[in-house]
Amino acid sequence: MTVKEVEEQLHITRANVRFYEKEGLLSAKRNPINGYRDYSHENIETIRRIVFLRNLDVSIEDIRKLQEGKAKLSDVLEKQITRLEKKRSWASGSIEICEQMLRAGETSLEGVWPERYEQETGQTSENLIRDSLSALAQVKDVWIPWLIILISVLTAVISYPLLPQNVATDWEEMIIVSSAGKWIVFLFPAIEILVVRLVKEGGFRMLRYENFGPYTVYVHDTAKYVTAFMVFIPFSWQMYIILFQSGVRFSVDRVLVIEIVVFLLGFWAVVLYQKRKYRRS
Repeated sequence: MTVKEVEEQLHITRANVRFYEKEGLLSAKRNPINGYRDYSHENIETIRRIVFLRNLDVSIEDIRKLQEGKAKLSDVLEKQITRLEKKRSWASGSIEICEQMLRAGETSLEGVWPERYEQETGQTSENLIRDSLSALAQVKDVWIPWLIILISVLTAVISYPLLPQNVATDWEEMIIVSSAGKWIVFLFPAIEILVVRLVKEGGFRMLRYENFGPYTVYVHDTAKYVTAFMVFIPFSWQMYIILFQSGVRFSVDRVLVIEIVVFLLGFWAVVLYQKRKYRRS
């Protein structure tokens, strides 16, 4: 069964199915002829159960624990009842406020004064918390590269007045091979920003997940890892230049080779982790 047929039969969207796959709750084999996912009867029943539990507001994490046998259904349901009781209490208060507003003759948004009802609603509602978490979720995928860029900018600003007019950019056996003006320390943050914009926010968004075959589930985390590494390379070079001027001298080529080796090992670890996570689902 194709994803389109799944949409029509279960009345859910393609995005729902892809999300459950990415979260490791669903694993569908691929048709060897066309490479598309082929959803079995077992897959359909799994989706039915996921949708059913999500309609009961059971969290993705709890569903995952149930699938992996790390939680009992009775425990999950008891916890869910407690959560829903809290929501019911909050909902009752919200209904009361809406009724008060109607009785007060509120007819336009401009005429609403929240101070009248803040004592009833409390300082922080669940929706405000969700809004905050949603905003954090939008930046969590890129915070590491931008943190590196921030450190790189601060490093350039602090070190610039302390550097000579010309700084070494490459050396062999402690002999300077090439040099440039000290303004070059600001070039590295610019390169790092360009990398984030082109690689993370541009290039990877242009790629269709379907093009990656069985490695679909690895693409997202791998993209984040590759982006962070590509930002770290110019940052490390910036640091080597500054350290060289400070008398701390070592072979840049060797250090870069070590960084690449560490990156490849880390890259392989990410792939293995995602593959293991995918197979457990």
